[in-house]
Amino acid sequence: MQQTISDLGLLLSLDRFAGQADIIDADARQQRDGSWRFDVTIYTNKPTAQHYADRWEVLTEEGEVLAITYMSLNDQTEQPCNQTMTGVMIPDNVTLVYLRAHDSHLGYAGNTITLPLQRLN
Repeated sequence: MQQTISDLGLLLSLDRFAGQADIIDADARQQRDGSWRFDVTIYTNKPTAQHYADRWEVLTEEGEVLAITYMSLNDQTEQPCNQTMTGVMIPDNVTLVYLRAHDSHLGYAGNTITLPLQRLN
């Protein structure tokens, strides 16, 4: 009986994070015009109308938001989903960025990826 209650508690705890949006893979490439292209893979556990990744962001180490892409539930018919952001201007003194996804219900509860930037010569 005690094991069953413990298992139920674990399941309820895990269910609390249903819909959490995680960036699970990312790539950044500087374009010839100096802007950046970001390709990310976002996984949302059990996306529903209440829990889905509604946006993802590129941030500096200091937390300054450099770019945001908004998403809808329709963007996530397949899991994981792939997203691309282009034309992002990043100051020359920024050497790495953070990428994070936002869940429509849980906020910033998922994985954040740190991405070093390799600039064109």
